[in-house]
Amino acid sequence: MTIEERREALAPLAESILALQGQDGLVMIYPHLNADGDAYGSSLGLALAIQKLGIEVLCIYEEEVKQEYKHFAGLSLVRIWPSLSAEEKQALLSRQLMGIQIDLSVSHRLATRRDAWLAAPSRKTVDHHISEQVSDEDNFIFSDAAASCELVYHIIDALEHLSGVTLFDRDIATNLYTGLMMDTGNFCYPNVRPMTLAVAAKLLEFGVAIPELVERHFGRISWTRYKIEGAVSAYTQRALDGRITYLGIKPELVTQFGADDADLEGIPGQLRNIEGTDVSLMLRQGSDGSIRGNLRSQPEVDIQGFAMELGGGGHKNAAGFTLPPGDLDQALDDVVAKLIVRLSEES
Repeated sequence: MTIEERREALAPLAESILALQGQDGLVMIYPHLNADGDAYGSSLGLALAIQKLGIEVLCIYEEEVKQEYKHFAGLSLVRIWPSLSAEEKQALLSRQLMGIQIDLSVSHRLATRRDAWLAAPSRKTVDHHISEQVSDEDNFIFSDAAASCELVYHIIDALEHLSGVTLFDRDIATNLYTGLMMDTGNFCYPNVRPMTLAVAAKLLEFGVAIPELVERHFGRISWTRYKIEGAVSAYTQRALDGRITYLGIKPELVTQFGADDADLEGIPGQLRNIEGTDVSLMLRQGSDGSIRGNLRSQPEVDIQGFAMELGGGGHKNAAGFTLPPGDLDQALDDVVAKLIVRLSEES
């Protein structure tokens, strides 16, 4: 599919957005729970473009923006839903013209914002993950795209062509490029296709500062991250003759080092890189007792289906899931046992 063909495929969404011009109300954009670079970049990039069209827009997040992503443009458009009062929530919902969930296609991953999205008179979905949803006039799901930021590029491209208004600028391009870069491992993952690089090249025309972004997200790590990554090696285990490398991180360990999600994000990839590993697994127990799982795999091993069986999802080689509160050690044993069965059957 060419850039022009993708733009055409997303033109119906662009038309729906343009139809809101002149109306008294707002568009509310909802990325998934535990937002990552692609979720931030796609939601904020789209919001900035919609704002340029004279349409009021907000990004509705579940948590505060992570520190490493606070360089994104458009943060003034962010509202943290759980932090709003009941009156503030109702005021927003009364003016919501359209709700767009982005970088997800299953509404339970909106957490406390699910009812808000469902309350929208017009609901749209933009996603690049494999999904049971099918693309139609409300669902724009293209699993061949490397990232939702790639799809948002085409939406904005369509908005420009339909409206005649110049929308792309350095801020929007930087947001989209950052999300694209993060979801492709700086364009090293198997999800990179010619279209991905074509979109990246288009974004670079607006002056994206690549060295600064690469240094920020791939070149440096915090002292806390350095310390906790060293500490967790003592808890790392292997199964199935080393094909599975896994780790459970308890809340007290995180507290000991004063770490947060950002300090743990690189660990599943490091475990996958250990020689002989086909699949890596990291379970982390949150303060509420829930258990978040992260899976990474070698290019030839598809772990997306496994994550979906556990109520999660993601990509072929990078996926995740969340388990209800329980004993971390038992959860680790259970998930590893299921992984052993899955990999043994596929051998």
